[in-house]
Amino acid sequence: MSQKINTIQELFLHNAMQHGDKCAIICNGIDVSYSSLWNESLKIKLEIQRNVLPGCGRRIAVITESKVVLLYSVIGIAQLGMNAVLISNEIPEAEIFKIVESFNISALLIDTKINFTGDMKELKIPLLVLKRNDKETEANKCYQQGTDGSAMTVSGGESAITFFTSGATGVRKAVPVTHQNIIETSKVINNFLSMEKQIREYISTQLTHSMGLRRAFCNFLLGGTIVLDDGIMNPAKMLLSIEKFGCNGLSGVPSIFKILMSQNFLCQHLSKIGEKIEYIEIGSAPLYKHEKEKISVVFPNAQICMHYGSTEASRTTLLHFKKEKRMLDTVGKPAYGVKVKLTNENGEKIEQDGVGEICVKGVNVTKGYFNNDILNKQKFLDGWFRTGDIGKINSEGYLVFIGRIDDMMNIGGKKMYPQEIESDLGKKYPEFEIAISSMPHKFLGEEPVLCYPQNSRINDECFMRMKQSLLGFFEDYKIPKRKIEVLEIPKTDNGKIIRSELNKMLHDLHKRN
Repeated sequence: MSQKINTIQELFLHNAMQHGDKCAIICNGIDVSYSSLWNESLKIKLEIQRNVLPGCGRRIAVITESKVVLLYSVIGIAQLGMNAVLISNEIPEAEIFKIVESFNISALLIDTKINFTGDMKELKIPLLVLKRNDKETEANKCYQQGTDGSAMTVSGGESAITFFTSGATGVRKAVPVTHQNIIETSKVINNFLSMEKQIREYISTQLTHSMGLRRAFCNFLLGGTIVLDDGIMNPAKMLLSIEKFGCNGLSGVPSIFKILMSQNFLCQHLSKIGEKIEYIEIGSAPLYKHEKEKISVVFPNAQICMHYGSTEASRTTLLHFKKEKRMLDTVGKPAYGVKVKLTNENGEKIEQDGVGEICVKGVNVTKGYFNNDILNKQKFLDGWFRTGDIGKINSEGYLVFIGRIDDMMNIGGKKMYPQEIESDLGKKYPEFEIAISSMPHKFLGEEPVLCYPQNSRINDECFMRMKQSLLGFFEDYKIPKRKIEVLEIPKTDNGKIIRSELNKMLHDLHKRN
């Protein structure tokens, strides 16, 4: 793409004009061209203009079960220089009401399948119901005649989209990102994977999730095609869509790849298409070294990249599974235009080989949380974002993720991170799902325990073998002496353990006993 693209609306106007007839999206088997994508977004733009009074704010919330409608909405809102606040339709209605009330939302775009029954009916803002209409409308005519095809002037530094964090560390936080953030980080990943214009990628992650929508923009920057399925992610349906529509790209969170490789009937189908996949991006949660190696074998011809980074600082580091085989136990090096440093508890920089909090600076970092001044003062300092993650940088400049500061356990005055033990046992016993948490202890304050869901069925003999496998590699105080069966290990949609919920389960159990 020779033309300089700075904003979302510039990108889609360019694509509509340069290759309007090319397929941009295949969703549920239905094709949407780049010109149709632009025209449908113009309808959204006009609907907002008719119903939202000037001066009533610039945040438009979007709640829809349709991924295509969500994309129409994001582009239409961008044309108005407004901010698209993306709310998952899986969030409870009471929480959606709080979001709309708290974040000065000007209007709410919903599709015909969204049916509010409680407090949402009491909102005092426009509720716009989005309908798919294939007939030519005022918006279509405007584009065809060129009278309304131009996008209004918006700078790349203005916020375009607001994502919400997964809530793995507590309450969901609103993270606004700029046009520049979206466009530039997409360019970086495209260059890292040497992606080409003939990309046709299946995106398994929800588009309300930062990674899912960012993957869509990576493809749109190349004039490529994305393949989507609405509804809850279905691995079997996903494989069928990949094969049917000839996908050569694939992206998703680690849990998706684990599911694909763990079930025999999926593995058999995966073996048929694995060699045809050329590009893969994985992110949003950790993978063990042996899991990365297995993915490389299943997709022998693919350029495979995994990124480390939160919603606040997406794609902080990048790791290429094939080109950087020796470093698969790390999360890679800082992406182009991104700086990473480690700091101690006083915010002072730690030199190489030390362990400290991972801090990030660059175009990939949000300017701050919306409507949260207290947290902004804690997390953002002189352009650096404090991730709350603990890590170290090895002698070759690769970042090693250790754990979360909030997850740190204090065992009789000694520190440990649950990810240390989880990572080791995950390599040695990949067939079992486990999590390390803590229980109150009379003398030590707390002690580490191994938690497992009912379907893992870890008996005493197996637990003894696990403990013995840790001897000699970890200090004795880090080795769990007890195992506890739970109904399930609480996780976010992208597979991260919700440790606050797990800890509460165990502490409630301790009180009952």
